[in-house]
Amino acid sequence: AWSCFILIVFSKPIGGFITDTLFSWVPPWFIDSNPFEGTKPVLIVTWTMILVFGSVLGPAVEEFYFRGYLLPRISHCKGWAPVLNAFLFSAYHFWSPWEVITRAIAVFPVSFVAYKKQNIYIGMIAHLILNIIFTLFMLPWILK
Repeated sequence: AWSCFILIVFSKPIGGFITDTLFSWVPPWFIDSNPFEGTKPVLIVTWTMILVFGSVLGPAVEEFYFRGYLLPRISHCKGWAPVLNAFLFSAYHFWSPWEVITRAIAVFPVSFVAYKKQNIYIGMIAHLILNIIFTLFMLPWILK
């Protein structure tokens, strides 16, 4: 719930500010591309691929790496380990650097819970659900 709230409420204003101040040199087509262009069959296949790879397989692999592999290896940073992990996870999404701050704040609770409970599956389930919800929100635009 926290991640959804942060991403929905703060992604546009913070990301917009960072885009305008630090990434004004990036071509508008890169930042403001419309993912809902194309024929209906192409959009449906693309959406299906996003669902499978971007909402299920990708997040599972990310969680195995960032929370399962990397987080235990930076645990010597003590209380800073979840903060560093959230930042590294966010920076890894290099195609949208203007969202690093918002994404890091949104995923910090996932890193913190994985660190405290030493359990990656709680975060993995949250990550999968969040990505699936956002992918399902795309469906009305795809089917119209």
